Amino acid sequence: MGAQLRPWVTEAICPFLGLTSKSVVLDPCCRDGSVLAAIKPIPRMLLGFELDASEPLARGLEARVTRRDALSPADWAGRVAITHVVSRPPLSIAVHLAQRAMGEVFSTGGSVALLLPLSFLSSDKRSAFHNQHPADLFVLNRRPTIDGRGNQGDYGWFVWHHQACWRWQVLQLPSAKRGHR
Repeated sequence: MGAQLRPWVTEAICPFLGLTSKSVVLDPCCRDGSVLAAIKPIPRMLLGFELDASEPLARGLEARVTRRDALSPADWAGRVAITHVVSRPPLSIAVHLAQRAMGEVFSTGGSVALLLPLSFLSSDKRSAFHNQHPADLFVLNRRPTIDGRGNQGDYGWFVWHHQACWRWQVLQLPSAKRGHR
């Protein structure tokens, strides 16, 4: 079981995603739901998938969470048009998940945002993917606590829109005061 991701990590990317009160947001690797719980503004619908049935959900989370594998061939949302995917997936499935998510949301004009270690950039296996699917990169200016293991490296939000920009910037996050890690 992982520790909740601090809200500031997700809140920092929300202004760049074009979220509205009409958005439908899916976190296909929602774990405890802490990414969904920090989405602002509050969208019309929050959806989540999680494989681990023992993973407790964040308190107060108002989302429809289904126990399932995000990479299964089954339809993600049925009759609901997903407009945004926002997630912190395992690095081992990030490319497959990004491709699947782009297929789900680009027809709605939405975006895909994945919180990943910056090492996602450096791999021979992933270089073809990066060239074919350029992402905007929003680097966190401080290291978040991931899965309760303390600072485990540098992270950023990789964001794909239906029109790629290839931009990058450093997000200025709140200072690392006690209780804000």
